[in-house]
Amino acid sequence: QITDEGLSINKTYVGPVYPYDTEGLPLPVLRMSYTIKEDEVFLASPYPRSFDSRYFGPVDKKDIIAEVIPLFTFPP
Repeated sequence: QITDEGLSINKTYVGPVYPYDTEGLPLPVLRMSYTIKEDEVFLASPYPRSFDSRYFGPVDKKDIIAEVIPLFTFPP
């Protein structure tokens, strides 16, 4: 569920949903209760400023063409 209060998955709060990015530009407003279908994934990062499915919704599995493996990570 995506609300003004944030993203929750299976009734567990995951993180905020921001109206603006770090440069003050408006982000897409997606507010919904949704059950992911078998052929979909919901891409969500633990990093609160990540541009992920909380802004663009679920993704069809057929549209995923690669996996990214981080070489370096930084604390949030």
